Amino acid sequence: MIGSIFVINPQQHRFIMLKNKSKCVYIMGRRLVIPVLVVTLIFLVVLSTIKDLSNTLKAKSVSTENVIEDILYSSSKPPLGRSIFFHETSCTSPGSVSNIMNLTARQACSIESAALNNPNFQIFTVFSCPTYRPLVGRQKLLVDAIESYENVNFRHLNLRDYAMNTPIEDWLSDATHI
Repeated sequence: MIGSIFVINPQQHRFIMLKNKSKCVYIMGRRLVIPVLVVTLIFLVVLSTIKDLSNTLKAKSVSTENVIEDILYSSSKPPLGRSIFFHETSCTSPGSVSNIMNLTARQACSIESAALNNPNFQIFTVFSCPTYRPLVGRQKLLVDAIESYENVNFRHLNLRDYAMNTPIEDWLSDATHI
């Protein structure tokens, strides 16, 4: 027969002849709906996981563009008599090569208040640990908001370089005191 299709019915193990191709496609389509939905759902979950993993890796990778500049080697020096300094001395990970900036709300408020109330002064927040800007999350939003003020600067102070050729150089080079 031309134009007819035979379909095997697995439950009854017999052939059913369908006179219309569209009915066959409809029957086949109904059987494929759930597997197609499951495959699509799995694909979306895998894609989402890969995207989250990519963001996590980006956050963990430290690049030179996110490093906070050393105040001693910075091209922009604090102007004499027109600077306010905040010194952040707690390291989030003591002894670590890299520390992600972690300001509290109180610290951020102090920096912002100084910037707003002293627009003709440069505000420097100096970190005593090598520090990197956060790449994701609330801290990134907080730091971006504070850095939106033109007179706010974040800098790192390498205490060993700062103390070089001074009486406390030997004391700082001994790791037991730091």
